[in-house]
Amino acid sequence: MDYEAVLEVTYQAAVTPWLSVQPFMQYIIHPGGNVPQPDSTAPTEPLRNATVIGLRTSVVF
Repeated sequence: MDYEAVLEVTYQAAVTPWLSVQPFMQYIIHPGGNVPQPDSTAPTEPLRNATVIGLRTSVVF
């Protein structure tokens, strides 16, 4: 497997007329296209899948 795929879920909500929040979650499959772990004792072990969770805020003045 020599591909990388990202699945993302996000939603933006206007909390007030001047504040919006946007939570998101990403799931990365085969990060780096299945490159080996840099700190692993087994050089053929690929990077593990990863989950990224975040929150973006926007304020309008």
